[in-house]
Amino acid sequence: MRVVVRRERPHPGAQLSLFEERDGWRYQAFVTNTATGQLAFLEARHRAHARVEDRIRHAKDSGLGRFPSREFTINQTWLMLTAIAADLTAWTRLLGCTGDATVLAACEPKALRYRFLHVPARLTERPPVTRRTRRTAARQRQPAKRRTPNQPSRRPRPSRRQRARPASLMNDRG
Repeated sequence: MRVVVRRERPHPGAQLSLFEERDGWRYQAFVTNTATGQLAFLEARHRAHARVEDRIRHAKDSGLGRFPSREFTINQTWLMLTAIAADLTAWTRLLGCTGDATVLAACEPKALRYRFLHVPARLTERPPVTRRTRRTAARQRQPAKRRTPNQPSRRPRPSRRQRARPASLMNDRG
């Protein structure tokens, strides 16, 4: 078993532990049981593993950590859909977050879903634009008339035909 400890200068603004603040260096350590390989290869493999752990954390945020049922087949389907969602998120980051959107490539899945799904929803939920004619402009300028409680409502009453219930509803009392 090998313990590899790496010492590096921290970047400006990094939060250091009390041990690291004393001498100004940041220490990173990892343990491996790989008997062969140079130090640079082992360190690169360890750093690449951090990306895998980030993807697992993102998948857990997208539903991997919550299984909906106690039945195996339902959970199997849920796991498959979660894996598809994680793959789509990764491909969206790779292909869709280019140019001005490179900031979104590093954000969490919740922020990515908000940016990509809620913006089109806001664009489609706006009320339709109405043309303002002279008549509607004059109506909008007039103050609204207040109705007193004794004044009858202006809604038309339903006709006898509309008030009568169909015979099929009267016979089916179930």
